[in-house]
Amino acid sequence: PDFEKMDSSLSNKVIFDGRNLYDLQKMIDLGYYYNSIGRKLID
Repeated sequence: PDFEKMDSSLSNKVIFDGRNLYDLQKMIDLGYYYNSIGRKLID
């Protein structure tokens, strides 16, 4: 997905990734609260 484009339509930048599809560093760089199964929690 185009996370930069989604930013304008989200009231909170929160992603729950149950399949570990997205890159942790990209989520950090984009400023998302990101939770994925089996990986470290970032906020």
